[in-house]
Amino acid sequence: MERGKDAHMNPEQFYQGDDKPPRSTKQRIWRSINHVLQPHRPLFSVPDARSFVYGIAASFLVLLSGYGLYHMVERFTAVDRPAELRFDAAYQSAIQEFERVLPSAADSKESDPGQEALEARFQQIRLIDAAIKELRSDIARTDISPVTHSRLRQLYGLKLRVLLEIIEKGERQS
Repeated sequence: MERGKDAHMNPEQFYQGDDKPPRSTKQRIWRSINHVLQPHRPLFSVPDARSFVYGIAASFLVLLSGYGLYHMVERFTAVDRPAELRFDAAYQSAIQEFERVLPSAADSKESDPGQEALEARFQQIRLIDAAIKELRSDIARTDISPVTHSRLRQLYGLKLRVLLEIIEKGERQS
């Protein structure tokens, strides 16, 4: 091919009459090329879905292993705790379970004869909670003494008895 005054490409030099694609075919070819070069994806499309799924699966596995590791460490440290702290944790979990099953009558605002007694019980629980909170803050500031733990266990037991009475009274009224 000669360079010079005629530097543009002439299709007749490369194609015979039958070799030239029609105009519609050329448009399809160029549309396909443009689509590959500049893809029009929706806003939330993921170009490589397989690696996206692998990443989600890996993050889920990391989350589950972290959760398992946390609980494993918690169990090992629970065994190493002194007996007093394990008793406190047992009392606290029992109190939480009793508080979850308080009767629905305790939540109603109706005025009935048993409501005043129920309100008195809840006032008792609030006072016991305040005393427990005060003792726990003392324990956090000072060294753990057997007398303080004994008093704390007595308060936990008292709160459990009051909660049990509330639950029993609610079951009898229902």
